[in-house]
Amino acid sequence: MSMKRIWVFLAFVSSAIVLAPASAGATQPADITIVTTQVCPSLEATFVATGAIEDSGTVTSTILSPEAGPFGVTGVTLRAESVFTGGDGTFTLVQHVTFMTTDDPDVFAEPGTWVLTGGTGDYASLRGQGRSSGTCDVGQGVEVQTFEGRVR
Repeated sequence: MSMKRIWVFLAFVSSAIVLAPASAGATQPADITIVTTQVCPSLEATFVATGAIEDSGTVTSTILSPEAGPFGVTGVTLRAESVFTGGDGTFTLVQHVTFMTTDDPDVFAEPGTWVLTGGTGDYASLRGQGRSSGTCDVGQGVEVQTFEGRVR
């Protein structure tokens, strides 16, 4: 084999390695924002996700603790599991949300954290975590939460 053929062969192999797609298991973390809207208080909501997930649909939550699930009790941290059902599958977030007072006696702030623990369909292998913020306006009956973080 001539030296020219060896160089052409090595160039071809090098190009194939560089252009080969990365494996699905090696996905990089990506930013995600999810906004939920619901009646305050309620365990049913709608969502719109942007970033790593581009989907929308419904959310059904279950309060895991404290067992009484006191909505709007200041300083209480709720642990909840929320199942998001969209057009491309479902995904589940476990969240910790603390109810805090604001200057408006009808509005509670809801800072927290979340972990994405699993899913179905396009979201079957998705995992991630982040922070949440929100408000529950009991006077207007509207709750809006924003979940921001990274998933892979």
